[in-house]
Amino acid sequence: MKEPYTTILFLDDDKAVRQSFVSFFKDRNRRVNPFEYGVTALTQVGIDKPHYALVDIRLPGISGDPFIRGSQKECPKIVCVICTGSPEYSHPLDIMELTNVCHRIYIKPLANTNKLETAFLEAMV
Repeated sequence: MKEPYTTILFLDDDKAVRQSFVSFFKDRNRRVNPFEYGVTALTQVGIDKPHYALVDIRLPGISGDPFIRGSQKECPKIVCVICTGSPEYSHPLDIMELTNVCHRIYIKPLANTNKLETAFLEAMV
């Protein structure tokens, strides 16, 4: 089994959601870099090279899908997991073809945040 992740980039425009997920993962001794805007997060991906990105879809400016595409170019090993409040969202075909994108979509609010840790590990290539 591969080593568990250590660094997570978290992209969500809702401050309360960001704080909740940051607290959850910090309690598990993970380094979490929260971002409100996709453009800022994308710039940081190339610098920090995080292991994972937990990505909301509906964002101001760069939304989740373009962020995922760009993050894969900046850091090809980053694993992206989508957590959105949009139950009608489905992956575009080009994103489904990316090997480091979790195909399961998590819908907020999550009843069990522990499932995200499992998603990260299952999405590892």
